[in-house]
Order: sequence, then C-alpha cells, then structure tokens
Amino acid sequence: MNGRKLVTALCCTLGIAGAIACTVGMFAIPLGLAGAGIAAIANADSMQNMSGMSTTGTASSTGPHLPAWIAIVNRFGPEILLGSVVLMIAGLAIRRSLFGALIALVGGLVLYYGMYGTTNITIMWPVTGVGMILLFIALIGLRRKHLAKAAAG
Repeated sequence: MNGRKLVTALCCTLGIAGAIACTVGMFAIPLGLAGAGIAAIANADSMQNMSGMSTTGTASSTGPHLPAWIAIVNRFGPEILLGSVVLMIAGLAIRRSLFGALIALVGGLVLYYGMYGTTNITIMWPVTGVGMILLFIALIGLRRKHLAKAAAG
C-alpha cells in the first residue's frame, strides 16, 4: 500500500468512526433516559401497589451516569463531527474523487443539521440517518473507483 492510499484509508476510517461515534452518542442519551424513565415509572407503580411500602425518604439519584466516551462525545460533538467530515473530504480529495468529496460534504452538512441544527426529534432521526447514508455512499464510491482502477490495469 503506497503512502497516498494509506493516508486516504486513515482519513476515511477516522472520519467515519468519528461520525458514527457522534451519532451513537447523540442518540444514546435520549434512548437511555427514556429507558430509565420507563423503568422508574414501572418501579414507582409497583411500589405503590405493595402494602406497607413507602417511597418517601428514599435516596434519590443524582441523575443518569453516562459512560465517559458518551459524555466526551456529547461535550465536543460538533467539533468531532466537523473534524470527521473534514478528514473524509480530505481523504477523498487526496484520491482525486471530487464527486465523493462533494457527497461527503453534503452528507456532513445534512448530518450536522440533523444532530445540532434541529430540536424536533421527528426530523432529527431521519435527517441524521440520511447524512450517515450519504457518508457511506461516498466511501462505497471510493471503494468502487479503486476496484475499477485495479481491474483496468
């Protein structure tokens, strides 16, 4: 593997890994909080139905405890996502895949809007999904271009 291919592979791998981490981190909190809320409601209902049990005076939780990587991704998410998309665009541009770089740029913009540009959850999920799909299409296009060149000569 020559140097240009190695740099491209590293840029694209780090770029897609960062985008996936941001996406997982962004949706892990709402899903986790929803799951914790449902469990708390179920627990409170079951405690009320027990005779002689009281929920008053019990120790309260200080809030959900997040894994460190999710807390970091949520704190620095916009910066990580921006860096990830720039790495992907750079990797695709190094391989002279202008179309792939443009798809990655559009995918990154769509992904950023889906994660940080809207607060409407019904828009957030599908727009984020479309952004990730566009990033993967850019990578698949690069891979197909590489395979076509290898087959041609």
